[in-house]
Amino acid sequence: MGLFISCEGLPYTGKTTISKIIYQYYKVKGFNVVFVDDVLDTEIGRILKLYMLNFNDFRKAIFYLSCANTIFQQNNINNILKDTDILILENYLTFQLLSTLNSKKEMDILKIFKKTIKLPDLLIFFRAKFEDIKKREKSSFSEFTLPLKNESELQSINNKLISKIDTLNLKRMIIDTSKDKEDECAKQIINKINSLLK
Repeated sequence: MGLFISCEGLPYTGKTTISKIIYQYYKVKGFNVVFVDDVLDTEIGRILKLYMLNFNDFRKAIFYLSCANTIFQQNNINNILKDTDILILENYLTFQLLSTLNSKKEMDILKIFKKTIKLPDLLIFFRAKFEDIKKREKSSFSEFTLPLKNESELQSINNKLISKIDTLNLKRMIIDTSKDKEDECAKQIINKINSLLK
């Protein structure tokens, strides 16, 4: 079975760009590596994005997206790992964890969640500053916009997500990204992956 790496974090934090750098690095080294992009970039994801843009209840939209994400990923992950050295998945857990935030039954949901899905060997959580996220939003072809007003609100959500991730008892690392440090961030992650491959 291959090494399962999950790249998590809010949209526009540099996950895809950095994941592609890591993918290319291991591909050149001769590894059988697979990168599965965000469910938002699949056909069902594009439908859901449009749905979310017109949905008054963002939490409910996130819940539906998380369900679609789980089905999409779980149907593919075990088969891919059988014949792969490294599997890099983007946003395998983020939407599910977002859907539990502030829920009265969030701890029950997390317990079920932990028992029913395959957990990654390494989780990488990507953070970016509010202004960097907004810059990436503007330069993106996507119509999806994060409903965040300021840095404080962004960091509050990030902290809650990290707290949820820590309840899953995973190996994890936090990467603070910016547009001019993507190669440097990728090197940090590659060093960590190499230590797990030994």
